[in-house]
Parts: sequence; C-alpha cells; structure tokens
Amino acid sequence: MKLYKYIRSKYLDDFINKGLILFRSLSYFKNYEEDQIRGDRFEGTKKYAPSDGLIINNLTTGKTFKLKSSFESNVKGNDIFIFCMSSKHDQDMYNKFNADICIELTDANEFIKKVAQAVNIIKHTILIHGFVNYYNFNDPPIVDWALPDKIIMSKHEYFKWQSEYRIAFGINSAFKIENVDLFLEKDNTSCKLGNEIHTTHHLELGSLKKITKIYKFNKI
Repeated sequence: MKLYKYIRSKYLDDFINKGLILFRSLSYFKNYEEDQIRGDRFEGTKKYAPSDGLIINNLTTGKTFKLKSSFESNVKGNDIFIFCMSSKHDQDMYNKFNADICIELTDANEFIKKVAQAVNIIKHTILIHGFVNYYNFNDPPIVDWALPDKIIMSKHEYFKWQSEYRIAFGINSAFKIENVDLFLEKDNTSCKLGNEIHTTHHLELGSLKKITKIYKFNKI
C-alpha cells in the first residue's frame, strides 16, 4: 500500500531524515477556522440531520412526532490525536493543502509499524488507523454514535476528494464505548466549538529514506 503526505519543503528534512511527524488533537481541526480544507467544524462528530426532521418517540405518552433538529455525538477531541495522509497523488492536492512537496510512502505498512512503536512509548494509548469513511448527514448513525473509534474515522462527504487515510491514537479512555457527548441542535447546522489550547505530540520514527519517494510541485 502506498500513501501520500503533502507538506511544505521546510519540513522535508525532518520528515525524511528524522522521521519527525506531528500529531494534532482532533479539537484543533474542529476549531481550525482558516478554511474547509484542513479544518472541519464537524471533526469528531457523528451528525444525523434528516431533511424532514428527527422522529421522536415519547415512551411515556406513546406519541410520535418530528423535530426540526439534528442529532450530534461528539468524541473527546482533546484526548484524540491524528496524523492525516491521502491515497492520491494529485496535482490539485498541492494547491489545496498549500504544499510544494508530496512524500510518497512506498511501504505504508512499515511506516504504520514505526508509528505504532513510537506511540507505544506514550502511556495508556490505543492506536487505530484506516481509510476515512465519507457519509451524508441524512445517513442514520445506527450504532456508530456510541463508538468513538468509528466516529473519528468518518467525515462528511464534502471531504471525499481528500481520499484520507488516518492514523489516530487516544488517551484517557477516549475510545471507550459511549464516551461521547450528545446534543440536539435546533438550527440543524451548529456544532459545539471551544477555545481550548490544543495539545500536540511530536513522534520521531528514525530515518524514512528507504520507504519514501519525493515529488516536487511544478506549477503549470
């Protein structure tokens, strides 16, 4: 399996020679306001917003009615850290990610193995990785609303062009079943944002020269 990481050339030496990679908290991307490329206000959120409203069953009265709201299940974004890549090498991706270098991981499995070894040093962590699943807010969440590991591997279909492969690790039981915050949003659009300070984790994997190939962006 091959994966691709888009970066600025100033980070190239550290990435290739030291294997220095940066994991940011999920909440960082949720609060990233610069654009809708790296930032996603629904990052770490499973949102269900059917166009005709939520069906509410009142178990006390036995009545059923529709509520013009959305249902949101939010993971503990400060306790989950992610490193993002893509399965595509595409000219447009350089522009969208403001990158002039693309690093091809020619042996992605070996790269993930190195990451797992580095993460293992951090106490009480769980590592997961895989391709991101893209969904529509009309899609019922089924049981995913209670599963943080499923929630963080899903994003709105708007981001499907990224073809993202994600490595993530959690601390403080972040992936525990039902370790989520639940909300009903009346306006059907909002998402809880915070002003917290975002923690990062720098991991040093060692030289990646043997499993990487470098592409430079050539403007047409």
